[in-house]
Amino acid sequence: FSVVAVMTAVFISETFKVAAVDDRVMMMNRERASKTHMKKVTVLFHHADTDGDGCIDVDEFENVLHDPDIATWLSAMELEVHNHLELFELLDTNGDGSISAFELVDGVRRLKGSAKNYDVMTLQRTQQEIMASLRELSAVMTRHLNV
Repeated sequence: FSVVAVMTAVFISETFKVAAVDDRVMMMNRERASKTHMKKVTVLFHHADTDGDGCIDVDEFENVLHDPDIATWLSAMELEVHNHLELFELLDTNGDGSISAFELVDGVRRLKGSAKNYDVMTLQRTQQEIMASLRELSAVMTRHLNV
């Protein structure tokens, strides 16, 4: 019996290794994870939208984030919340002072996990472009003030 159990374990282990490499399986797993994420964050949205108006205002957001279960759940989703207002502003992508279901689902997806090299490099490039623009603006203003 023990030999059969070991052989079964080896067979299952090898099957999972092959499946992890298979592109189709990886794509299906990614799609499944995306759908699961959407469902979970949609449940969070409905829990947070206490007045039922279809959006979360800053007070509703603060209230839901003070729930220790929600904070733990967000942490498990790889979204560490250190500043509630800052997170609200990052999620409120259209700047209207409220978070729609789409903004919450998309925002949590974008913000969860640690920064990737790609993200850091994009941020560095953007920062360099802003600094170059500021230098140009400074030069123009200096020329106009010295005239």
